[in-house]
Amino acid sequence: MPDIIQLHSLTKTFGNDIVAVDKIDLTVGEGEFVTLLGPSGCGKTTTLRMIAGFEIPTRGRIYLSGDDVTELPPYQRHVNTVFQDYALFPHMNVSENVGYGLRVGGVPKGEIVTMVTDMLNMVGLIDKASHRPNQLSGGEKQRVALARALVRKPKVLLLDEPLSALDAKLRGAMQVELKHLHKKLGITFLYVTHDQTEAMVMSDRIVVMDRGRIAQLGTPTELYDHPATPYVANFLGSSNMIASRVVEVWPDGVRLRFGVCEIVCGANGQRFTEGERVTVSIRPEKVAVVDDRGSAPDGFNVIEGVVRDCLFHGNSYRIEVDIGQDKPFIVDVQLRTGADRAVMPEPGSAVAMTIDPANVNAFAAGADR
Repeated sequence: MPDIIQLHSLTKTFGNDIVAVDKIDLTVGEGEFVTLLGPSGCGKTTTLRMIAGFEIPTRGRIYLSGDDVTELPPYQRHVNTVFQDYALFPHMNVSENVGYGLRVGGVPKGEIVTMVTDMLNMVGLIDKASHRPNQLSGGEKQRVALARALVRKPKVLLLDEPLSALDAKLRGAMQVELKHLHKKLGITFLYVTHDQTEAMVMSDRIVVMDRGRIAQLGTPTELYDHPATPYVANFLGSSNMIASRVVEVWPDGVRLRFGVCEIVCGANGQRFTEGERVTVSIRPEKVAVVDDRGSAPDGFNVIEGVVRDCLFHGNSYRIEVDIGQDKPFIVDVQLRTGADRAVMPEPGSAVAMTIDPANVNAFAAGADR
């Protein structure tokens, strides 16, 4: 697919020493749903605002459909933005809010009526056309803001944490609506959020940001299963992070030791040396509890410990296991049938846990954070 957004060494500094965005290079394909993900202060919203034209880069260039728009004002960029606070006009009804940009742009009145009606039908708000914003729910306000941004048919829709003000249940429903709307329209969505689940549910690709830079870029599956750094592993989902030492190295793998435990994993393109300190990442749901060490599948790692606690989560339970480290080792077990509840291990009992080496990620000392 052709690239619709290209960022070249994009940089933004505030004052003399605050670097909000640091030399970002990024391309977004036409029709993609790409999310900028990271904690507050990582530079994701500043990047979005520069693409929208609300902030001027300190250095670097911004291209939309091959055209350099770095110096252009927002209204000349063929992008529209949906904000966190909706930014609806309280004195206008829903139809007037959605059609406002068309009226300012000089679109004939008859065309405005048709375009607004079509868009309200698309977002399921045609029956609210005459309502004012104060008569709408949070989810309805969000859909009005989406309709207003989409009715002008932008090449790119920029979304700055648009669901953060909604409650958890409504936010989940709106995630599904947004994904379906993206597929239906086929335009490029560039989305900003700090919510890892939101990013993984909706995105074709995720840009994980850290201190103004791109920590890793990839599909949700790539980032979750093969994080490039401890920061990405810890930010995207929960993970057991264990300080370890290399005890043996071979061309495509490595043996690691922490406490009395030893495990093996792939090198994943990294270079390790014996005696080197590394960080190990293991996802809690990638671990299985077995009766004893002899029950482990061939080639699987085995870690033994003592149950500290077992927490019931409805459709799963979380086991906290003492393996001689500062923090307990976490295992998440899905409850497939009601009978499974009877096998929850008791605190104080010894357990053996197995992990496929393919589900262990080791990070060399040079890995960022």
